[in-house]
Amino acid sequence: MLLVAFKVKYCLKASSRGAPATLSKSESGVRSVLDIIRQCGDLLSSDCSADFNIELVLDRLKQKEATKRVLFLHSRTFQYSKNMAVSNGRAPSCEEQFVFLRDDREFRDKITPISVVMEYQLDYQQAADKTGLKPIIDTAAPPNVTKQAHILLDCGDDNICKPDLKLAIYVGDDNALTLEVSAENRGEGAYEAELHVYPPQQADFTGVVRSQTLSRLSCAYKKENQTKMVVCDLGNPMKGGTKVLAELRFSVHQLSEEDTTVKFDLQIVSSNQFNNTSPRVSSVTQLAVLAKVSIRGTSSPGQVFLPIANWKTKEPPVVGDDIGPQIVHVYELLNNGPSTFSKAALEVEWPHQFRNGSLLYITSYETEGPINCTTDVEINPLRVSVGSSSAQHLLQTHYLQQRTPVGMWFHPESERLKDGTETMFARETWSPERDRTTCRRW
Repeated sequence: MLLVAFKVKYCLKASSRGAPATLSKSESGVRSVLDIIRQCGDLLSSDCSADFNIELVLDRLKQKEATKRVLFLHSRTFQYSKNMAVSNGRAPSCEEQFVFLRDDREFRDKITPISVVMEYQLDYQQAADKTGLKPIIDTAAPPNVTKQAHILLDCGDDNICKPDLKLAIYVGDDNALTLEVSAENRGEGAYEAELHVYPPQQADFTGVVRSQTLSRLSCAYKKENQTKMVVCDLGNPMKGGTKVLAELRFSVHQLSEEDTTVKFDLQIVSSNQFNNTSPRVSSVTQLAVLAKVSIRGTSSPGQVFLPIANWKTKEPPVVGDDIGPQIVHVYELLNNGPSTFSKAALEVEWPHQFRNGSLLYITSYETEGPINCTTDVEINPLRVSVGSSSAQHLLQTHYLQQRTPVGMWFHPESERLKDGTETMFARETWSPERDRTTCRRW
């Protein structure tokens, strides 16, 4: 495996200064400071040396080890420490270490300079002489030395990339809304280039459309500070002249009557120092309701023959069976989509009277849930009671979403149909009459 490597050369030079011309001996008879300086000073001798603790740190601006872009070749680490002896007043003491650049697939940032920092300090234990006198480093000297290296980019002679990012979008006509995106770089390389898509709250990202005519794009859903967005990788770098064509698919839901449009905002961003974003582009899609609604129903029993043999009315009727046998009608309303609509109404007309006589008679009905049924005639004017043999229906209404059946009796009308299931109970006994019943749902 071939590696991109370079050398890091570090040098130290030391010389003492500031020693006084004469120093007297101490009262205890030990050697004077002047004698000590004469052993290792710039006044008389340059044969002495000082020991320094050296530490080299690679890619200092990257705090985490996993993001370090360069490592020492001999240790595969980003830090190197050693003790270094520096002769006083002589030429600099230098050493070299080989450093290699990791595979560019292992990191994204190619713009930020690679900082190499050398920190040094005296090894005071080695520097102290027999008297315990320790030297000090000039406070004006910097505590470290930093040099920077740049990754060679395809950015011209100045090695500064100035991309020219352009973005265009189109809206497909599927029920699962599709954005056709054209991202282009007309300038120099754009590093860590990404497409940011900010969908509306009513839309969820479902995936990238795969096709031989489209670019292979890797996208991920992210959420930052309660703002959701889709981030797509456009290349590192996205070279000059590159054009990316892609289709992103979204599902749209939770629409209300106030929702007449949905808006998508898109932008290209990069880590370049200059021209690092494209102008933000917005796509506004008009919403229209398109639904294929069908209704079907059953009657139990399917046929009733009049007059009913061997049956006599009971006057006055006390229970529902005294009026006649029950007839149950079940109606199912089905929305085959593709849209969800927020208002639905079902009107049921039944033969309430025939030749001034009763035909179908409802003894009572009960509802459960936010459903309100109304009728043009009074329900159960004879006040008959509903026994166990009278008609009892479990009415189950579902919100009118795509391919969702709705079982209803009477006339349900919804101001806003959301996800969920509601139940309406009705107890009915029919005898021959005709009129209209309306149920409203609020």
